[in-house]
Amino acid sequence: MPSRYEAAAAIRITARYDDTRAGVNHVAEWEAIVFPLSNDASNVTEVDHDPRDFIDTAIPAAPYVLPEVRIDSPTFWKALAVQVRERLYREGTITIFKNSDLKIYSRVGESAQDFATPCETFADDAADQATAALGDRYEKRLRRIQVAIDKYGDQAESAAADARGDDIDMVTGAVFDMLSGRSRSRDISSSMKTHRAAQRRVDAAAVKVDTKVAEYEALQEEFQDEVADLVTQWDEKAKHVEEVSIGLEKNDITVSDMALVWIPLP
Repeated sequence: MPSRYEAAAAIRITARYDDTRAGVNHVAEWEAIVFPLSNDASNVTEVDHDPRDFIDTAIPAAPYVLPEVRIDSPTFWKALAVQVRERLYREGTITIFKNSDLKIYSRVGESAQDFATPCETFADDAADQATAALGDRYEKRLRRIQVAIDKYGDQAESAAADARGDDIDMVTGAVFDMLSGRSRSRDISSSMKTHRAAQRRVDAAAVKVDTKVAEYEALQEEFQDEVADLVTQWDEKAKHVEEVSIGLEKNDITVSDMALVWIPLP
């Protein structure tokens, strides 16, 4: 059984945390008990309560001890409300998380671990966009090289056909002509020179093809390296998470309920 009851104030405050840049517009209720009652709000203790925690009839078994302050004065209660608002204005904050590199913020109540997921998704999307832009530039360069490969490949095939056809026919004809006495050795030498010249054209075209193929492969590797660097850069950006405290403005704090209550003491 309590030996006495002493006066206290049960307070409920509605506070709106607002930060346009962070996209925060969060309304919270803060409940507290002021005990013992005095002319300042230094004895405010955060306590969850609702009307069901109190009864509205007196219990005569123990005395009710009046405080030194004028609990019957509206001025006292107005002053107490102002002091409580001032204290919450100074001390009331919520914490969210921010990624400055990605320019995104967490939701109110979202943990740093949970916030890591949208950061990673945002970074992946940004890396994909950067890769697409990079791919457009490389595609134009690769296409030009492919055109050159096709061109030199056609030249190589044409030169090879010539070397296998007309030039070889000339050499074979000259050999038969000489064996039959219708041609001289000089003619065979000239035919062989023509054949060798055709082969050199084949070799030169093949070298050009090989050079362009190597250039194509090197450019592909360069593109892949740049993509890997992009992914690494965005992965690092996704990790740059910091805490941000959002305070209150005075006009966003409302004492929505205040009641005199009696606290049983042993």
